[in-house]
Amino acid sequence: MRTFLLATLALLAGGCGTKLQNFLYTPKPETTYHVPADLQPFATQQTFTASDGTPVAAFFVAAATPADRGVLYFHGNDANMDNYWDRVEILHGFGYPVLTFDYRGYGATPGTPTEPGLYMDARAAVAALHAHSELAHFCYYGWSLGAAVAYQMALEAPPDCFVSEAAFASVQQIADDAADLDLPGQWFTPDRYDNVDKIGHIDETAGRQIPILLLHGVDDTFIRVNHAELLIAAAQAAGEPITVYLVPGAGHSTIPQEGGSEYDSLVQQILGAPLGGP
Repeated sequence: MRTFLLATLALLAGGCGTKLQNFLYTPKPETTYHVPADLQPFATQQTFTASDGTPVAAFFVAAATPADRGVLYFHGNDANMDNYWDRVEILHGFGYPVLTFDYRGYGATPGTPTEPGLYMDARAAVAALHAHSELAHFCYYGWSLGAAVAYQMALEAPPDCFVSEAAFASVQQIADDAADLDLPGQWFTPDRYDNVDKIGHIDETAGRQIPILLLHGVDDTFIRVNHAELLIAAAQAAGEPITVYLVPGAGHSTIPQEGGSEYDSLVQQILGAPLGGP
């Protein structure tokens, strides 16, 4: 009986693993990008190399006026950079230079997405942003899966500030929400992205306070608001300086639209002045 049960669980985990892996990553390989017309005069396509030799496709979008505070934007799990220019446009409109990049398997970056692989790509992106000598301050903005990658980078290479939009608490919590099964997350996928643990250690590893803005849609049916509540509780328990905006009426991808002027104000407040900020 025990052998049958273990075999059944293994089959179940294998099937759910495929589904959860597809939930985490839905890349679209692409060799050509379509930069919006308003960003084209400021956008420069780049390629930098991850530690395992993977060439990482990226764009640096310069600010329209002088700025010394740059933002590294980590996009979500779907398609590639072409699916996420709207956030870059928002940040550029606020006056910030922005570096954005495609994870392995996405767009023109070759490979297969995995948690360790995305971290390697992100480390190369962090180094590329720091290579801009005109920048004195560095901020992270992560959306959904991108927020999970940004949480890891916040531990490894602490920024001056961090915007977390529509983040999930952990892969385990996604599995719990979807399947309501008391199985460990690694039954479903080797990737863990334990953001609820990491958020409580950002200041500790940085040795200083890093302001965090946590944004989540109250009506998000993709990553439910309970994930935000877990992240908030962990940050508050650790004494992290966190600002929270749970946006009424917003789904997974409509926080800027539904948040309106409040969203604009909070993002600019947490990121700081584009030029000459503290």
